[in-house]
Amino acid sequence: MELLDKHQSLAGRRPQTNYPAWGTTQDRRLVLFDVHLRGLGALYEQLLYRLIPLPARPQETLAELVTRVEQAQAKQREVDKVSARLIKEKLFNRKVEISAHLRNLKTELGNLR
Repeated sequence: MELLDKHQSLAGRRPQTNYPAWGTTQDRRLVLFDVHLRGLGALYEQLLYRLIPLPARPQETLAELVTRVEQAQAKQREVDKVSARLIKEKLFNRKVEISAHLRNLKTELGNLR
């Protein structure tokens, strides 16, 4: 716990780059602890990539992937609503229009995936 308190008190201070000037062993431990925390961040990010239902595109950040997943989910909800409307519609001419709209939505959904 003491190490964590020391780490929090030094959060705004950057460690010096040359090794002999670091001073105490505790300062070196704090730097290693910080490196360990950054490693956990990368581990957490990789875990999130695996839990997201869509595959990540090349050079896509996690934030962009999450945004794309949200858009795909919204588009899927819209496709479901239009599909239900198509089933309920009785008039052939309206069914044709709804079907064309549904085809466009499915294409957009496919582009997001």
